[in-house]
Amino acid sequence: MHTPLFAEILHKGADLRFKVTGRSMYPFLADNDIVTLRKADACSLKTGDIIFFLSDHDTPVLHRIIARSKAAKGRNCFITKGDRLFQPDRPVPETRILGRVCSVEKNSTLHWFKKQNHNSPAWRVLNPMIAWLSRLRVYHYSARFMGLLVK
Repeated sequence: MHTPLFAEILHKGADLRFKVTGRSMYPFLADNDIVTLRKADACSLKTGDIIFFLSDHDTPVLHRIIARSKAAKGRNCFITKGDRLFQPDRPVPETRILGRVCSVEKNSTLHWFKKQNHNSPAWRVLNPMIAWLSRLRVYHYSARFMGLLVK
């Protein structure tokens, strides 16, 4: 992946489209779905948004924001997680965020499901609900890991 080029394209205000690879966001994002990214200021990001960011190892990641907090010097920091994963990522400082998913083109035969505008009112309501469900999965996993839940 050409991360510096991606960062430059987004920084200049152009949209960026690419195919999704991996399964960490399944079922909401699957292999060969096409996402369109747009640069986003940290103050405009909300819980539930799917963001494109650089991990601590400079690997590009596309995960959902499940929580928001303040880091040192009053900067925004985001807790992200793949929808299919049990554990959240390490906190992502706003300086590592490259963009936000604004649309998804699904590899689907269902016409009404094929194109998703994540700026639409419906998705602005659905995404926080998905993030809330994703957080429940973290708590359930943590409780099970600590022996608080019985099978």
